Amino acid sequence: MPHPTPTVPRPLPSTVLDQVARQVVEDHAGTPHAILVRVRPGPAGAEIGLCALPEGVHPREALLGHVVPPAWAASGVIAPARARSLDRPGDSGTATTVVMLVGRDGHVTSHAVGIDGVEAGGEAPVGRIPDLLRRTLGLPTAPPTASAA
Repeated sequence: MPHPTPTVPRPLPSTVLDQVARQVVEDHAGTPHAILVRVRPGPAGAEIGLCALPEGVHPREALLGHVVPPAWAASGVIAPARARSLDRPGDSGTATTVVMLVGRDGHVTSHAVGIDGVEAGGEAPVGRIPDLLRRTLGLPTAPPTASAA
């Protein structure tokens, strides 16, 4: 008996992924722990899967080596954070919640919600979490900017 071929989802338009990011960060503002996010196309737009991480587990621990099944069109994370001003040394920052989603087409969106409401991220984020999210989807990552030495 042949094995069924996994269903590869149609890509979600970047505008839909942006709307999903905005909605989940608004709905989970103030969450005390990280949440993994998966998004796939559904009959009425997008279906969202959430998996709360245990207290004290950093998203990188959960994402390292994780593979998102082919039916899901995006991988992401919601996490508590502190927003600090780079212009004010010693600023203790403001509690905020951030979300970052990466689509199978490579589109990255991020939003943060704090006391000033929801703000969209600017340029595509770089670093360990965006790289790990890309890897969960089998997407390439940028080469390192610094030597391992």
